[in-house]
Amino acid sequence: MSEKSFLFVGGMPRSGTSALRALLTLHPDTMIGQERYKRLWNKTGIDPSHFEKDRFLDVTLEDTAEKQQDAFSPREEWASRYDNAWIVGDKIPPIYRVYDMLWSNFPGCRVLYIVRNPISVAESFDARVANPDDKWSMTGESALRGWNMSVRKTLDAVEAGRPVTVLSYERFFGSAANADRLFEHLGLDPARADRRAVKKLFDRSQQVLAKPVVRDDEMRLQIMLQANIGVYRKLVGSHCQFADIAETPQTAA
Repeated sequence: MSEKSFLFVGGMPRSGTSALRALLTLHPDTMIGQERYKRLWNKTGIDPSHFEKDRFLDVTLEDTAEKQQDAFSPREEWASRYDNAWIVGDKIPPIYRVYDMLWSNFPGCRVLYIVRNPISVAESFDARVANPDDKWSMTGESALRGWNMSVRKTLDAVEAGRPVTVLSYERFFGSAANADRLFEHLGLDPARADRRAVKKLFDRSQQVLAKPVVRDDEMRLQIMLQANIGVYRKLVGSHCQFADIAETPQTAA
C-alpha cells in the first residue's frame, strides 16, 4: 500500500457525490469505492488495512449495504484494476462526520468535498420521500440540519489547512472541461480517462441541473431563514475549485 495514495469523496447526500465518484472511476489510475465501508465509517476502526487488496475486494454485509456486494465482480477484473491504480479510497456522503478520523488514520490523504445549494438538496430529499417506489425517508427538514453541519465543518477544515478540495455541484458539472481540470489537480493524466463516458456523464448531469422541480415557497423560505448561508457563501466563494465566481457588487450606502 505504500505506493498508493488515499482519496475520499464526500458531501451532503443528494449533492452529487455519486456522480463525482463515477467520474473518478472513469480513470484507470483510480479505484474509489461506492460507500464501500458504509457501515463502518462512523466507527473508529477504519484504517489503511481496509484498503489492502484482499480486504478491499472482499465485500461483506458487515461492511456495507447488500446492493454493494457485487460491486467488485468479476473479482479478477477488479483485482487487476486495483494493481494498476495508484489512487484508492471510498465515497462517504456525510464525510464531515469523520474528518478527524481521516486526518488521524490516513496521514497525507486528500478529500474531494462537493457542495450543492441547500434548496436543491432539500427539494431532492423531499422528492425521494414522495416517490412511493423509493424507501428514502429523510425529509428536506432533516437535510437542512445535516447540510448546516456539513458546510460548517468543511469550512473549518479548509481554514485549518486540511487537504480538502471544494467543488460546487452546480458549477463543476456545468462544464465538461472541469473533468480534465480535476484529473490534473489530482495528478492524473486526463488523456487516460474514458473520454466518451466522461462526456456522457456530464451530459446526464447537465440534464439533471436543467430539470424543473415543483416549487414549495414555504419550504424555500424556511431554508433561507435557517441555512448557514454565510458559511456556504464563504466556502464556495473563497475556497471552491474550478468555479470562478464574480465578485458581488457593492450596494451604495
